[in-house]
Amino acid sequence: MSGTIRISLRAGERVYVNGAVIRVDRKTTLEFLNNVVFLLEQHVMQEEDATTALRKLYFTVQKMLITPAAGFSARQEFYAQYLELITEHHEQEAMVSALDEIRRLVNIGRNFEALKRIRRLCEAEDAQLGITPAVSNQRRRQAQARQAHPQEGGNGAAESAAAGSGPAAPATADTATVDAGSTPVVRTRRRSRSRRRDGAIGAAAATGHGAAS
Repeated sequence: MSGTIRISLRAGERVYVNGAVIRVDRKTTLEFLNNVVFLLEQHVMQEEDATTALRKLYFTVQKMLITPAAGFSARQEFYAQYLELITEHHEQEAMVSALDEIRRLVNIGRNFEALKRIRRLCEAEDAQLGITPAVSNQRRRQAQARQAHPQEGGNGAAESAAAGSGPAAPATADTATVDAGSTPVVRTRRRSRSRRRDGAIGAAAATGHGAAS
């Protein structure tokens, strides 16, 4: 082990670590000292938000990450959804290439990287369709929970993941493995989402294909 990684969490925020769910009751920083896969709460998609084929693919790979016990059935779902998307976009070379790369990552167990690739495609699809990105709904849900339970200092945020919607606010880090490098500090911060129109999903597919996670 030649490096560690630290993440900063707000009170009531959860993080999914190697299939386990950890919630903190106060503002804190976690430091991972060995190999780990983690998923920040604001990037967790709720099942009711999986309303398009791409979102369903995202939800399925997410399930592989945070519910390892469902791995086999989730993998079967993934391949069925992958074939559906390949059939739908068979004339879009960049999209097919991106989907093939996502399948390759899942095949070798790099689900967190596959999730990142799918998120890029989902963001482009959301912009094209003019809908609220599903993974950003956590911001509104957490705010609603804090308003409903102000005495808890934000502890209700973790339980509020099933209602509301909000503007795009993906964090700069979502899932990661720690195995090398210096000691970075990961803090969630806003990143603007450009509005793309025709060809947005294809552009995201071409950009994301082959990129490092």
